[in-house]
Amino acid sequence: MIQYFFYKNCSVFLVQFWFAFYCGYSGQTIYDPWIITLFNILFTSIPPFVFALTEKDIGQDLIEEYPEAYRTVQTGNHLTYASVLGWQLLAIFHSLGT
Repeated sequence: MIQYFFYKNCSVFLVQFWFAFYCGYSGQTIYDPWIITLFNILFTSIPPFVFALTEKDIGQDLIEEYPEAYRTVQTGNHLTYASVLGWQLLAIFHSLGT
């Protein structure tokens, strides 16, 4: 979820950064204020809500029977420098394609 938040902010606001080169650093924005508001409402509040509702993939009885299911989460193998770099490169790529 943290990587998603870095990705979405980087991809959306890098578009504004690239637009600054196009308009000669005039301070003009590419987004209308209502678009920024909707972005913050839709992409900042709704995904954590949906994730919280749908995140349970293992039942409580299986967790108690097989606690090693969370061993990979405890070791921290999911949040690595390579995965963060991959998300950020993807955000840069998507911001350039807009």
